[in-house]
Amino acid sequence: MTWASLPPAWIEGNMITPIMRITSNTAPDLPASVPSAFELLANARDRQILRVLSAAGELGKPLVAQLSVPPEQVQTLRDAFAAMVRDPAFLADAARMRQPVNPTLGAGATRIIDDVYAAPADIIEAARAIVSD
Repeated sequence: MTWASLPPAWIEGNMITPIMRITSNTAPDLPASVPSAFELLANARDRQILRVLSAAGELGKPLVAQLSVPPEQVQTLRDAFAAMVRDPAFLADAARMRQPVNPTLGAGATRIIDDVYAAPADIIEAARAIVSD
C-alpha cells in the first residue's frame, strides 16, 4: 500500500507504523523519522539493485511521447505539465484527495530511466531474481 492510499483514520489514530520508505519522494504527512530503504542497506550493490526496483515508484505515472515528437513539442508538453502541478486549483484538488504532488519532471525522469538502462547486467539480474522470487 502507498501512504496516500491508507485510510486517514489509520494515520490520525496511529493505527499504523511506517517502518521505511522505498522512494526518495515522500508524502507530506509521512513522519520525517521514517528512514529510507537506501539508508538501511549495507552496501552500494544493494542500493543499486533497489534503485532499479524502485525506479517506477520514482517516476510515478509518467506521460510519454514517441521519439519522433520534435524536441520543441516535448518541451511544450513538459512546460504545461510543470505549470499544472503548480496550479493552486490542481493542488487543492490533490490535497482534498490526499494525493501528494511531488512530480519528477522532464530531465529528472529521463535521468532515472537512463540510470536503470545503464545498470550493469548483474544488477538487473539480481533485481529480476528478487521480483520473480
